[in-house]
Amino acid sequence: GNLDHNLGLKYYYFTDNFKSQEHNVFFEAKFDKTLKMFDFTDNQTLGFITEVDFYSNDDIMKITNNAVLRLKPFIETRFEQYNFYVGVDMSLMLDTVTKFHIFPILKGEINVVPNVLSAYAGIRGKFYKNSFKSLYEKNPFVMSILPLHYSTQKIEFYGGLTATPGKGFDFNISAGASNNENMPFFITDTNSIF
Repeated sequence: GNLDHNLGLKYYYFTDNFKSQEHNVFFEAKFDKTLKMFDFTDNQTLGFITEVDFYSNDDIMKITNNAVLRLKPFIETRFEQYNFYVGVDMSLMLDTVTKFHIFPILKGEINVVPNVLSAYAGIRGKFYKNSFKSLYEKNPFVMSILPLHYSTQKIEFYGGLTATPGKGFDFNISAGASNNENMPFFITDTNSIF
């Protein structure tokens, strides 16, 4: 088979009334190739996803630039109504210090009713920056000058159902549980006047 690829680039600029601002550039590239290595499955797809998540933050106190680089090699295979995906998320934080994290990516799916109902379950982890924009979206009352730390979703177990019961109508029901570290915690600032 041919080498398939998909490239994506996103950018945003976010600011507030107190001259704090954030630029974000997110680049993603996916490359994969469908092969027939094993006879016990229909086919196998080998590939990798690479991501660059770059941030530039500027407030009245400081200017910071940092990034998270991710490389996610994977193999995916289909056997009749079953689909399996196995991969690894290798994340590298580039900031005043450099940190490296590895997380599993496992997903299984069964096509219960062909082209109508599927059930899935999986395990994954993630390392990401709590950006000024993401914190503001969770709490629009955050201060303009705040520490922008990183969070780690050490592991998440999830599962759900996807269905397409009719033309133009589909839904996804899911649930999950995760173990997280360094999540943002919002408190009231009693030192400032509102």
